[in-house]
Formats: sequence, C-alpha cells, structure tokens
Amino acid sequence: MPRLPSWLECLVAGVAEMVWSFENAPTACHYHHADGCWEITIFLQRVQLIGSGNAGKAIALPFHLDMPALPTLFDEVDSFTWQTNALGHNDQLGPHIALTGRIKDEAVWLRILANAPSDSPVAGRFHVSTMKFERD
Repeated sequence: MPRLPSWLECLVAGVAEMVWSFENAPTACHYHHADGCWEITIFLQRVQLIGSGNAGKAIALPFHLDMPALPTLFDEVDSFTWQTNALGHNDQLGPHIALTGRIKDEAVWLRILANAPSDSPVAGRFHVSTMKFERD
C-alpha cells in the first residue's frame, strides 16, 4: 500500500466537521488504495444501548450531514450520489452518500455510510434513561 497521503486526515476531519450527531458520536474511517484510486469509507461508530427494552443492542445514533458542503473538500468532483438502500444481500455499504473526484491529483471515491458496518466494534454506551453517551 502506498504511503498514507497527508490530505486523507484533512478529508476525514473535514467530513467530521460537517456531521452533527447526538452526543457527538465518534466517526471511523476505512481506506484502501486500489487501481490508482483511494476508496475511503466514513461512518459514525455504533453504540451499545443501556437501560431499555433493547439493552445490549448496538445501534448507530442519528446524525445530520451538511451535504452541500461536501464537494468543497474536493479539488474536482466527478459524481455526487445517494444510494437509499442496500442493493441486495451482499451490499455491505447499504445506504450511503458517495462522491468521486480528485484531491491533490489523487483519484478519490468517498462514501459516507448511513449505518456503521455490522461487524464494526461499538464505540461506547448510550444510556437511554439519561440520553448520554459514554465512550469506551
């Protein structure tokens, strides 16, 4: 894998600034460089519910994304799309926003998921009775 580019950290921080979530749930990033393109997937980490009928269940907290601001993170945008649902049982990304384009002369495919991947670890606990998030 090529050396991690300096712009990647700036991109993830920029997306995180455009996300408003309950109790500022932490974001996570997966990235991969293949065939000359950086594939970057960002999502809010899941939390474990405490103190409800669903205690122990891991969920994604709701969030709001400033979509009109996303293209400003790119030097050039080729596409900006929204996938509303999973495209079959093998679609691990599910609903997401996607942008393709260039950052610092690098091809980039950014995806922001509506939900964290089901196999991702939880980031902490959400206490339903107090509506507070506690990080691990």
